[in-house]
Amino acid sequence: NPRRSLYTILAIEIGLGGLLFLWGYKDGAAHGMLENATGLFTGHVQIHALGFDKTLSPGLTIPHPEPLIRHIQAHPDVAAVTRRVKCGVLVGTSEHSQGALLMGIDTEQEPKVTRIKEFLREGSFLSGAGAKELLVGDRVADKLNLSIGDKVVVMLHAADGMLTGFSYRVQGIFHAGTR
Repeated sequence: NPRRSLYTILAIEIGLGGLLFLWGYKDGAAHGMLENATGLFTGHVQIHALGFDKTLSPGLTIPHPEPLIRHIQAHPDVAAVTRRVKCGVLVGTSEHSQGALLMGIDTEQEPKVTRIKEFLREGSFLSGAGAKELLVGDRVADKLNLSIGDKVVVMLHAADGMLTGFSYRVQGIFHAGTR
């Protein structure tokens, strides 16, 4: 029956076209998430002290990292290398507080590894040179009602286990591409 065969072929083509569209959409979304993560936060490779990725303990550092950094930079496929300090903190204002992940960065090298400057929504990038300033994600800024120039206190456990705090000014607010 030619009409039934035509309907069957048409149904298969429509189903296959829909399936190909969904596969393409899924692959594109996964690629976009991967690019956001590597472009904003991680770069393509991270090296941590053993166990750091599970605990984010400030006591788990790589002792004398300079030879390792020089060795990595010498590889011809490496575009850039930067050092970071990363730990869980409590960010607070006089009215609210919020848990967050703090990343201390090298302001000259970080833009060579990630695209953090491209994600800024308000304010400007860090000036470096020991300035007491930070960038915050827009979700934390919304929860704490933060604006550019506001003062925040960052509380954390130091490498020796003591609770310590530092005050900073909000220099910029970025959007991480999630929500």
